[in-house]
Amino acid sequence: MLPDSTGAAPLGFSIYVGYYDQQTQGHSIHSPKNCLPGAGWEPLASEPEQVATAAGPVTVNRYLLQNKTQQAVVFYWYQGRGRVAWNEYLVKWDMLKDAALRRRSDEALVRIVVPVRGSVDSAAATAARVAATLVPALGNALPA
Repeated sequence: MLPDSTGAAPLGFSIYVGYYDQQTQGHSIHSPKNCLPGAGWEPLASEPEQVATAAGPVTVNRYLLQNKTQQAVVFYWYQGRGRVAWNEYLVKWDMLKDAALRRRSDEALVRIVVPVRGSVDSAAATAARVAATLVPALGNALPA
């Protein structure tokens, strides 16, 4: 857990990294845009978010979700083959291109969920700090 930007009580968060070493028909990454609403989470807002990392700035998806009285900030992106991407269409295009030219379709879906316990901005700041650490760590761990 990380303290929030004011140094107050720790904020909890969850991290999900789903790695597919090979994507095929019926066995591929699906967007959190589809599975989170299926789990009862209603999207309230979404936008791309720039995150500064030691590996350089990256753009991720930022969502504000609500399930009954609970809210959460979600950051997610796709990472693999030396890239970090937020746009699902660009990810699919790059995967098709790499499958044809490099015979590779490996990719990871990375998701950070931070419950909103104070302000949305505080939850988003926590997600950004986690992402800033996670992007370069996964860059070192995943095949380039």
